[in-house]
Amino acid sequence: MRSVGWPSGGIGQAASLAVLAVFVVLAAVPSLVSPFDPLAQDIPGRLHAPSGAHLFGTDELGRDIFSRIVHGARISLGTALVAVALSLAMGVPLGLLSGYVGGTPDEVISRLTDVVLALPAILVAMTIIAITGRNPVMVAVVIGIVYTPALIRITRSVALRIRALPYVAAIRTAGASTAYIMFRTILPNSRNEIYVQTLLIASQAIVIEASLSFLGLGIAPPAPSWGAMLQTGRSYLHAMPWYGVFPGLCIVALVLSLQLLAGDVRRRL
Repeated sequence: MRSVGWPSGGIGQAASLAVLAVFVVLAAVPSLVSPFDPLAQDIPGRLHAPSGAHLFGTDELGRDIFSRIVHGARISLGTALVAVALSLAMGVPLGLLSGYVGGTPDEVISRLTDVVLALPAILVAMTIIAITGRNPVMVAVVIGIVYTPALIRITRSVALRIRALPYVAAIRTAGASTAYIMFRTILPNSRNEIYVQTLLIASQAIVIEASLSFLGLGIAPPAPSWGAMLQTGRSYLHAMPWYGVFPGLCIVALVLSLQLLAGDVRRRL
C-alpha cells in the first residue's frame, strides 16, 4: 500500500489532523451535532434539496442526509479501529516471530502471508462475509483479517534488520529470553514503521467497509453507512446529485487525511 506526501509540509499535516479530529468528534458524540434522528422517516419531506432545515437535503424516505452522514462517521471509524486492533493483535506477534526466530516458523508464516496477499482484499472480504453473514462487528473483523498479512510483512522486515544489530546480540548473550528480545527490544524500535502501517490499514479499512456496503455486503440497512448511501444515491444521480456527493466527499476526506499522516511519518523516519 502506498501513501502520498504532504503538499506543503506542516500545513498539510495540520489540515489532515484537523480533518481527522472533526471526524473523531462526529463519531464520538454524533447526537451533539446531528439535528435529526438518522433513522426517522418523513415521507412528505422526501428528496428535498439542501436548505436551512436540512443542510444536505433529505433522502428517498425523508431522512436527513446530514444526520445520517454524522452518524455514519461512527460506523466508518469504528470499523477502522476494530480492524486495526485485530491486525495489531495478530500481525505484530507473528511478524516478530517470523523475523526474529526464522527457520520453520518463518517459512510457514511467510508462505501463508504470500497466499493471502496474492488475493484481492475486497474479494477475500466478500467471500468471508458471504459465509459468516454480515453485521458491524463481523465486517470489522473480516477487514482486520484481510490486512493482517501486510502488518506481518512490515514487522518481519523490521525484525530482520534489527536482530542483526550488535546490541541485540549483546542482550541475547546476556541470557535474555526470546520473548524479552522480541517484545522489549525489537518491538519498541519498530513502532514507527508499525504506526505508518496502522494508519494505512485504517484508511484501507474505511474504503473496504464503504465498498462492501455499496455492494450490499456491509452494514445492513437502515444503519447510516456512507457506502450504502453512495449506492442509493447512484439511483438519484441526475435528479439530486448531492445525495451521493456528500458521503463520497466524507470518505475521500477521511481516507486522504489518514494517508497524508502516514506519508508524513514515513518521510520523517
